[in-house]
Amino acid sequence: MGGWREIVVARAELIAAQLEATRVDGEAWRTTKASVDKHLDAAREAANRKQRLTGLRDWLTGAYITSAWAHLHNAEVLMVSVVSKEDLTAGRHAAIALVEQTFSKQDPRCVEARRQLIDDWPAAGDPERPGLTERAAYRTALQWGFAASDEQYSRVRSFRNMLLFSALFMLLLALGLGWLGTVKPDLISLCFTNIASGGAEAQSCPAGASGPGRWDIFLVELLGLLGARSARWWRSAGCVAPPRRTGCPWRSPYSSSRPAPSSR
Repeated sequence: MGGWREIVVARAELIAAQLEATRVDGEAWRTTKASVDKHLDAAREAANRKQRLTGLRDWLTGAYITSAWAHLHNAEVLMVSVVSKEDLTAGRHAAIALVEQTFSKQDPRCVEARRQLIDDWPAAGDPERPGLTERAAYRTALQWGFAASDEQYSRVRSFRNMLLFSALFMLLLALGLGWLGTVKPDLISLCFTNIASGGAEAQSCPAGASGPGRWDIFLVELLGLLGARSARWWRSAGCVAPPRRTGCPWRSPYSSSRPAPSSR
């Protein structure tokens, strides 16, 4: 659960070193450095925040995770103004990959980003370019990709919380029914009547008694849990094969894919 903290701190140190490598004597560079340093400090502060009393709340809401990565993303966007032309040329494919993995390739933002960063990108021998226009296109593509991917992670976190609270509610409901069955076995009877030898009617109950027992509901719930777990295990075992041979990989409408350097 704490692995993201080390990644954020390491990324912040890398961005700070890259910024220092672009040092030039000018007001524009100093202004950019001040803004980048502000975001890096905020990212480090969010990563270093460890509160025992609010840890569960922070994990559920993801407030500090979101804050740390959002500030890192802002720092990377601001860095576009000062990085070298060679770095822009080398990194534009990563920016395109980020946009195409957060949007569909038919999305107008993907089409425009690919046109500006790939099709219309200046040749390597042009000393005046990439200039302000190319830097603006690069910066805009990063902003689109980062904003969309951050939103997707928020949706995934909300979906996870919904699953957790639904599972907790179902657990409490099952325990409540089991407790009710131990207190008043006759209130919820799981027994059924069958015809014994000789034509006499007899009751068959889950726990084996001749009438409703205190552990009938708990026994049925346990067997249901084991059955569901076994079915899930066999289904997972069938997904061990390579994806091209099976259709088993888990998918969610809230799931997202994202380049490894920007993942969390």
